[in-house]
Amino acid sequence: KEKLDNIVSNMPANKVELMQGLIADASFMAEQLEILRNHITVNGWSEQYKNGQNQYGKKESVEAAAYHKTLKLYTTVIKQLSDQIDKTIDNNTNDELLEFLRNN
Repeated sequence: KEKLDNIVSNMPANKVELMQGLIADASFMAEQLEILRNHITVNGWSEQYKNGQNQYGKKESVEAAAYHKTLKLYTTVIKQLSDQIDKTIDNNTNDELLEFLRNN
């Protein structure tokens, strides 16, 4: 969150206010994705299920499904943030944002 706050700090105040919710959401989702990723790394992408006496098998784990859904939402939020970057930001700040988006 601090990285994103620093990146947009040079933007006009009205844009920064609008982006604070997106920044908070992106930060939260990044943390949750890390937790889910760690769980999936340890436990795998699938889990066993049993529905009755003869219905059993493997299915996508709850954590894997949550990871996919959260990743999709995270990607959308990051896209919205990058779309909000105003042309008034100097190239150095813009490069900093692009570098952050590439690495996170």
